[in-house]
Amino acid sequence: MSTLFWINVTLSVLLMLVTAALAPAVACLPRAQTGVDHARAGRHLHLRRADDPAPGPLARQMRFGTLASIGVASNVAEHRRRHRLGGCWEHATGRLVAMMAATAAADATLVWLLCPWLPGLPRRGTGVRPMLAFGGNLTGFSVITYCAGSADRMLIGWYWGAAAVGVYSRAFSLLVLPLGQLLAPVLAVATPAMSRLQNAPQQWADYYLRALRGVTFFTAPLSVFLFVFADDAIALALGPQWQGAVVIFRLLTISALALPLSSFTRVIFTSLGRGRRFFVWGAILSPVVVASILVGLPFGPAGVAACYAVTMVAVTWPCLAYAFAGTCLTPMAAIRVSIPPMAAAAGAGAVAWCVRILAESAFAHHYASLCLAAFCFAAVYFAVVACLPSLRSALVSAFLAFARKECL
Repeated sequence: MSTLFWINVTLSVLLMLVTAALAPAVACLPRAQTGVDHARAGRHLHLRRADDPAPGPLARQMRFGTLASIGVASNVAEHRRRHRLGGCWEHATGRLVAMMAATAAADATLVWLLCPWLPGLPRRGTGVRPMLAFGGNLTGFSVITYCAGSADRMLIGWYWGAAAVGVYSRAFSLLVLPLGQLLAPVLAVATPAMSRLQNAPQQWADYYLRALRGVTFFTAPLSVFLFVFADDAIALALGPQWQGAVVIFRLLTISALALPLSSFTRVIFTSLGRGRRFFVWGAILSPVVVASILVGLPFGPAGVAACYAVTMVAVTWPCLAYAFAGTCLTPMAAIRVSIPPMAAAAGAGAVAWCVRILAESAFAHHYASLCLAAFCFAAVYFAVVACLPSLRSALVSAFLAFARKECL
């Protein structure tokens, strides 16, 4: 662990120096001062990276309350720094750099105060090579998928211009934000828990299916709700001037239904130490995603969103089959636990759609019909869940286990 810490610190310091050294070259580009200020932000990378290995013991000990407290305190430090700066800095990028520094410093300080582990001197022969290879594969997957995930906005901007990419990016970000808030904590909890169970295959598989069922219980109704009320979500979050993003947003919500199934395979790869297979899957998936974007590109941002959604749904089964190879899990088992909440959400969405159409002609105010339709959506969804014994008992068990800190 100590050797990994010092390797991480060395790499982060080198990255900081390279980023700072690039500031003069960045200054030659358009928006020169902005480039310099962003390059200055690299000077704080060593603070951000210096605390990365330390949360490892906290995560392995499943002290997620401590990690959450650190995150909250770091955000408070960021907001206090923003308030103190006020209008003292002429450029907003200066305030951004200062806030990054404050957040990184608070995060690193709290981690070192609350984590009992302290690094020793680096030594040879500690067996870090396999761990470095595993981490390199995870990093490679992240880089490849990030590039593929950014290709849609880059290609739309190149082919259709800034206005089109602005509409698409707003719709995409509005969908990813709530889903990310749901998935990220579960992934953070499930990874160390399943790593502990890797030598008990049946318990490991049961934990995965329970976690997947719990995630789908929340993401399925959220995706369907956003599909039905896409125009209201856009108007509320972005304003009426962004109504052009409604079609794009609605198409992207289709891919969100399959997101838990595909995204949750990350836990499979990491908990079993299959970093190489994880990287290979990223190398296979990324060209497929880029190809689908190119197919939809001539039809505008909506065409890109449609092709992207179809591709994400289509690759779900191959993704599950590849991730589950060599385990006691099967793709059908994962889909079987996901179908009940998806079916309940689809039924609730159909009822809400009909209620909204009928209510708009009965109520003078738009928000009255919207509230009624949203209430009907929630009522129908939970009523269907209550009528499904397997889903009801599984969810009750998951919540009780969560209260006992045994599961989610």
